[in-house]
Amino acid sequence: MCALDLETGAVGEEEVVLDDLTGSLGFLTRAAYLQIGDLIRAQCTLAVSPPTLSTLALIRANPGIRQVQAARILLVRESNMAILVRELVGKGLVERRNAGGKRSGLWITEEGRKIVAQTGEATAISREYADILSDAEYQQLVSLLARAYRARL
Repeated sequence: MCALDLETGAVGEEEVVLDDLTGSLGFLTRAAYLQIGDLIRAQCTLAVSPPTLSTLALIRANPGIRQVQAARILLVRESNMAILVRELVGKGLVERRNAGGKRSGLWITEEGRKIVAQTGEATAISREYADILSDAEYQQLVSLLARAYRARL
């Protein structure tokens, strides 16, 4: 991945005009998401992707959560969640159990718990990515993003 200087628009030796992109929340959040994901994969020994890790963490914190609930909370299409859950069950990280009535819920397995234990390592790397921010700025950024997320639910 080439380094991009948002101030000058320089990518390597070439200058690129970014125009309105540097003011676009969508562009900037996607760029940060991709860069953090790359950093985590490069520096961690995570056995799963960051979105999968989020899914496992949610299931661990909410034993018996229904797949449709997980999709809504994680802002994922139900069809994509179905594919992900099928993979997690196949890998032995999650299991489906009867949650009473006709509904089945999701439970994390011991193997899944071991993977979620790596969350702290990924969080530390995410904070390292934002080392240009003071602690107060970082907390403000997290607070603003959390507020935007809650508004979407």
